[in-house]
Amino acid sequence: MKASGSLPTILIVDDDPDLCLLIQRHLHREGLNSRVATTGEEALRQLSAHPITLMLLDLHLPDMNGDELIHAMKEHHPTVPFIVVTGYGDEQLAVKMLKSGARDYITKDESALELLPSVVLHNLQQLEREHRLAQAEEELAAEQERSSVTLACIVDGVITTDINGIVHSINPVALHLIGHNLTHVLGRTIDEVFHLVHPDHPDQEDHLVKQVLALGQVMKPLYYRRLLNRNGTHTMVMCSASPICHQNGTVLGAVVVIRDMSERIKIEHELQKASKLESIGTLAGGIAHDFNNLLMSILGNISLAKLSLSPETRAFSQLLEAEKASLLAKGLTHQLLTFAKGGHPVKKPVRLVPILENATQLILREGKIQSEYRFPNDLWDLYADESQLHQAFHNLILNAQQAMPQGGTLEIEAENLHPAELPKNAGLYFEDKAYVRIRIKDTGHGISNEHLVRIFDPYFTTKRQGSGLGLATTYSIITSHNGQMEVTSTVEKGTVFTIYLPAATVQVVPQIPESGGIRLGQGKILIMDDEEAICVILEQMLVHLGYTVEVTQHGEEAIARYAKALDLHQPFSAVILDLMIPGGMGGKDTIHRLRLLDPDIRAIVSSGYSNDPVLSNHLSYGFQGMVAKPFRLEELSEALYQVLVKRES
Repeated sequence: MKASGSLPTILIVDDDPDLCLLIQRHLHREGLNSRVATTGEEALRQLSAHPITLMLLDLHLPDMNGDELIHAMKEHHPTVPFIVVTGYGDEQLAVKMLKSGARDYITKDESALELLPSVVLHNLQQLEREHRLAQAEEELAAEQERSSVTLACIVDGVITTDINGIVHSINPVALHLIGHNLTHVLGRTIDEVFHLVHPDHPDQEDHLVKQVLALGQVMKPLYYRRLLNRNGTHTMVMCSASPICHQNGTVLGAVVVIRDMSERIKIEHELQKASKLESIGTLAGGIAHDFNNLLMSILGNISLAKLSLSPETRAFSQLLEAEKASLLAKGLTHQLLTFAKGGHPVKKPVRLVPILENATQLILREGKIQSEYRFPNDLWDLYADESQLHQAFHNLILNAQQAMPQGGTLEIEAENLHPAELPKNAGLYFEDKAYVRIRIKDTGHGISNEHLVRIFDPYFTTKRQGSGLGLATTYSIITSHNGQMEVTSTVEKGTVFTIYLPAATVQVVPQIPESGGIRLGQGKILIMDDEEAICVILEQMLVHLGYTVEVTQHGEEAIARYAKALDLHQPFSAVILDLMIPGGMGGKDTIHRLRLLDPDIRAIVSSGYSNDPVLSNHLSYGFQGMVAKPFRLEELSEALYQVLVKRES
């Protein structure tokens, strides 16, 4: 074809100069440019050197015949169109040339030559139409390719139909959701391949496309519908439909957009689970605090009563059993406090393998269950509360044992994960740091999908004698350690719990334990606690240890008493401050004020909230020691020894 903005150029190929001149005159009158070639070789050279729009070709040339020239043209210039100009008696040859690709033919008589410009113009117009059509087809093909690529890249499912509901196009996401292949879907009605039902009314289908085609309006999105798959399963989806309209408003078809809600539902379940744990945590924290205060009075009195009895007496043995029971109750409140809002574990660098092995051996000491461990030699340490982690793994291993009453295999493995190796699963959120992944896998009866979404809910259990706190406690412990947890299960095959915990940035340093026993002392101790029963037993315990005691019930009173003692040059040796004082100044604010009076004050923080962050990091808040209620006489004496005696040395 001609270049844009230029006249078409006709190449006349004939060995008769007079005829060529005559044809040139006819073409010139129509405003057409022309060039002449008298041989086949010259024609090929001109085709290579100049942009030729159309050729007028004689079949008899000095150096080659028509077949040879056409063959050479197809090889080197396949897009140049040509018209055959032939003499009398060559009509059959001309027909043959038409079959070889010629656009037209004309004979070399005078009347026919006068019509030649019209034939040329007609062919030029036809070529222009063909060129425009080819361009349109290319643009259409490119647009279809862009649409196809766009549909394939969209994360939602998309289906389009015509006015009769016949599927016109569908992207891979939608094919996956309905479980069909492309050839099975195209050309069928959407009602044959797309089945959307309400979860509460599975026998009633939603016919979105029919409504859109009938009303010609965008339909309100349908949330949490079941999209049935060809294989019998279903996916929870959000679905919307809109009409496809012509510029004049005529409805041409419909487009359906399907969004898979599975990941969103999973995240919603996680948020609901966290909300439930937070609510029950607030309640559990309050109960545990009050219960710890009661236990404090019980344990304190038992400790004092034991001191007045010989260890050989029956009464001493009974008190010892009562003390053991109280300590077990303390463990229960510690478990409840795991739910408490704002509760924090008391963290330090710990080694993971001994915790896992100890928790496993305690439960699987006897029975038919075989345990298998897989730990790398260079497994990273954790920065964690050792007792809480032990409790978390104990609960998981106990759950595995109960899932394998006839025996089986328990696999426990751990591995280091660098930040780039962390999974991208929905519902898991990691900081940019190293983690340790722990997997606990059993070969038990598994957990159904119905129960799987609820196993971390407080008080949910499928066991007759279960409390429903075990896995909920584990989940809360892991999250309080900034960890992540997920579970997968297959009925009759087993369950896998996967835990991700941040790795410690320092190595575990072995510590030599301090010697136990009761340490006597001397000096004056100031107590601050709003519970009268706590003040009474704490005073008795301190007096027995050799200290003199003054009691206050809130921060303002403690500050005034401490300031007065300083003015009289009769300072307190140490203060023991309760962290929480309802309606008054608690230990955290009180120690701040006291340190302004005496920067060298020696203070111990005490609380029934054994998981409180102040206890976890008491040094950062200005305390030198801490005791978590309920505590025994031995623990109190050791805390005072560390603050008073050991600090001096």
